[in-house]
Amino acid sequence: IGRALAGRLSALGRGKLALVGRRDPDADERAWLSGLGGEARYFRCDIADRESVIGLIGDIEAGLGPIGGVLHAAGHLEDSWLANLTDAGMQRVLTPKVRGALNLDAALAGHEGLRFFMLFSSLAGSVGQAGQAAYGAANAWLDHIAAAREALRARGLRHGVCRSVAWPLWAEGGMALPPEGLADLAAL
Repeated sequence: IGRALAGRLSALGRGKLALVGRRDPDADERAWLSGLGGEARYFRCDIADRESVIGLIGDIEAGLGPIGGVLHAAGHLEDSWLANLTDAGMQRVLTPKVRGALNLDAALAGHEGLRFFMLFSSLAGSVGQAGQAAYGAANAWLDHIAAAREALRARGLRHGVCRSVAWPLWAEGGMALPPEGLADLAAL
């Protein structure tokens, strides 16, 4: 999803892009990043670590200027039936979405130039999906974080409109259904 968005925004010439990930890009990803042009830069950061996020914000602003908006599309898919779900598995799924969103919010709380703060949720958080209890919970949390952040913005304690978009499946996304799952959906 990040690639699809970055490619589209870059093609539209919508300003400078800071792409963030937990690991260094591989050769294919570096080649793709260089194709985006000089207005896009990659930053490595574990957004689950609050101090790292504070440093990230400083690095982005030093390299690209003030941050005008956030598209938080982090995720970790680890499907499991609820009966088989472990605490560790739940944390691996919840952490990048929930703690990441909270850390970004805290680090950008006083940024008056922030115009938007968009969280990429999923319909799995609203309607559920078999075998995706942790993923559904993480996305439901994002919806609640957006509502709480909007309440803070209404009181003048945050800047930038916040929305959580409960996306359906993306054809270009990395979290796709297996072919048999797509066939089941097509039969509906």
